[in-house]
Amino acid sequence: MGRPGEWFCAREWARLLGEQGSQAEALETLAPYLATGWWTATTTTAELLESWGRADEAIVLTRTRMELGHPQALEFCTALLARHGRGDEAFTLLRPHIDDCSLATALVEVAAGACRDEEAAALLAGGAPRGALRNCWRNARTWRARSPCTDSSTTRPPIGAASRWISRGCWLGTVVGARRSR
Repeated sequence: MGRPGEWFCAREWARLLGEQGSQAEALETLAPYLATGWWTATTTTAELLESWGRADEAIVLTRTRMELGHPQALEFCTALLARHGRGDEAFTLLRPHIDDCSLATALVEVAAGACRDEEAAALLAGGAPRGALRNCWRNARTWRARSPCTDSSTTRPPIGAASRWISRGCWLGTVVGARRSR
């Protein structure tokens, strides 16, 4: 790593090498950046691995950063897990972090794919911060549309428990906040 702009060239070169089937060479191109622990290099490498059908390697890479305590790694890793059929594992990893707004939102998104929206609703009712509810509500439409737990025979998917709870919490002035202040 040296002069400004080298990263952008290396990233694009790695992408092109991957498209040409030279995945090992692509990874070698990114290795010096990845070795520094730079999060951008980690996500770029993980995204390339995933696009090449090597999701397990991408998960291992991001999980390593997560276990080292990188602040964005948990959300990234759990989204990756959920996209590859490991939603229950992602939900379990996110569950202890319900008090963090962005991770509470990630939990709701993961819950849909894991058919655990009832459990997510209970967790949100018990301790999600105000901001998490707003973020979750913003994502609720996408969440309901993607959920394998909805009835696809209807034109409008039924609203899951977490989504119902989120909408009540946001529209009625955050029920949880009101309950906590008593």
